[in-house]
Amino acid sequence: MNFEDKQNRDLATWTGTLDTTDELKVLKPKHKLIVLMHLEGNDTSDIVDQTGASPSTVYSVLKSGLAKAIMEDYYAFCGQEFKNLYSLAIAAVRDALKSDDIEVRLKAADKFFKAHNMSGGPGSKAVGGGGETAEDVIKRIFEMKLKVTEVRPA
Repeated sequence: MNFEDKQNRDLATWTGTLDTTDELKVLKPKHKLIVLMHLEGNDTSDIVDQTGASPSTVYSVLKSGLAKAIMEDYYAFCGQEFKNLYSLAIAAVRDALKSDDIEVRLKAADKFFKAHNMSGGPGSKAVGGGGETAEDVIKRIFEMKLKVTEVRPA
């Protein structure tokens, strides 16, 4: 491929007008490395620098049906793995809520409320519009309980 052909191919790649009838039939080791680096979170420029592939090659590989199938399988696996951790995360919050340390309980309660959108929404510290965090509300409830037990022994 001469320089002018490469320029035309790169331009067609970036404009989305590249004829992809020459779809990859097999992923070579270099192609697999490109896919792996992409899955690891590397951007195109890093992949180009580390593999020596051209930007158009990286683009073509990542847009190929073979690479997409590998990436979809990987994402499905990660999604299932994430779901498998739900019960452990719930158990950790449950254990923290039962802790003897009030600070640990407050942080666990705050995380619980935030996870269930009970903290007033993104960027808001308010629980119920009062300008308090969930930790503040629970701490205030504990303090009220302490005052009540001081006045009237249990």
